[in-house]
Formats: sequence, C-alpha cells, structure tokens
Amino acid sequence: MQKIILSITLFALSNSIMLCQSKIKIGEIYGIELRNSFTNNTGSFTKSLDYTFGLYTGINLYSFYQSAILLRLEADYTKLHYYNPGRKINYVVNTSAANWNGLDYAVFDEKYMFNFITIDLLPEYHLQLSKKTSIELFVGPSVGIGATDVNYKQLDKNSLISDPYDEYGMIPVTTFNMTVGFSFYYYLIVFDVRYRYVSFAKYSSIKTNFNNVYTQVGIVF
Repeated sequence: MQKIILSITLFALSNSIMLCQSKIKIGEIYGIELRNSFTNNTGSFTKSLDYTFGLYTGINLYSFYQSAILLRLEADYTKLHYYNPGRKINYVVNTSAANWNGLDYAVFDEKYMFNFITIDLLPEYHLQLSKKTSIELFVGPSVGIGATDVNYKQLDKNSLISDPYDEYGMIPVTTFNMTVGFSFYYYLIVFDVRYRYVSFAKYSSIKTNFNNVYTQVGIVF
C-alpha cells in the first residue's frame, strides 16, 4: 500500500513539474500601449498608436510542486511617440522679415517617434493553476538600441533664419528600462499586462524618460 501511495505521489509530482516545464517554450506576443496612446495631447498631429511585439522563452531555474522559478529571455521591438505641442523656439526668428509678428520666438508642434529593440532578462514566478491555465509574475531590466525621428509643424508665419531641426533625422539612441508585469496562460494563448519605464541614455529631446503600460496577447509554440 505504501508503495502504491509513493508511486502515485511521485507520478503527480513529476507531472506537475513537467507541466510547469511545458510552458517553457518559444512564444510571440503583440501589444498596444494604454497609458499614453489615448491620453496624449497631440496638438495639430493625428494621434498615433504606440505598440510593441516580441519573442520570448524561459530557462527553468528551480521547480516546485505546482510552480517554478524561471528566467524569461525576451527580445522586443517597440515604437512609441512623444508629442510636444506649442513649443516656443526663440533663436530662429528673422525679426527683419515683413511678416514678423513682433514676437522673438516661433511656435511649433512636435511629434517625436522612437523605434528600438530591447533585450530583457526577467526573473519570473510561474504558478500552474490547472492543465490548461497558469500565471506568471515577472520583473527585471532590459537594454535597447534604436533610432528616433521628429515631425514638426510651425504654427505661426514668422520667417526663420535657420532650421531648428536640421540636426534631427533617425538619431541613434540607447535605452535602459525596467519592466514589471504578469501573464495569464490559457492552453497556448497568453494575455499579458506590464508596466515599463524607459530611459534614453543619449538623446537631445527635452524628454528622455517614459512610463508605459501595455496590454498584450500572444501564442506559445
């Protein structure tokens, strides 16, 4: 009898561990940014959606009865926008022009576009709820590299003596980020919500830090 009980226990334990490990597969995930995409003041620009997509896998560090500690490895492509409406620039106005309005500045709406790829190392806790459902909690850093560009619209008719944006155009950027979130799995489908703090290490914009909230959906292979 004891052998039967022991056999059943070992069978259940091994199945549970295997079930946890079965989630360690390559997956792809797609999402949109919620915090800024629908609330930003875009000025005279049409609102553009911020989004991200990526591939991920995991390394099993330690397995428990119905849970595991994993290291999530993820590569993401992200596009986000920053709008700076009504910016006043005072070193480009031609005060001798016939159409000068008497002000020592020109007014612009700006739209900055960031495209970058990040590599994430996210320690996570995996909890198996049933054969088809599980959740994962994760937090960790990432680094990224990419480029940025700017669109602008002048809102007044002052003549300019120089182009204030002549140094812009696909400027290389590097980022340091921190991510925290959770994933819910149902069979091969994953739903993901995460917060990401992005800091640009090299960029000449007046804004270099971003706080983003993403909701994502994906599939596990």
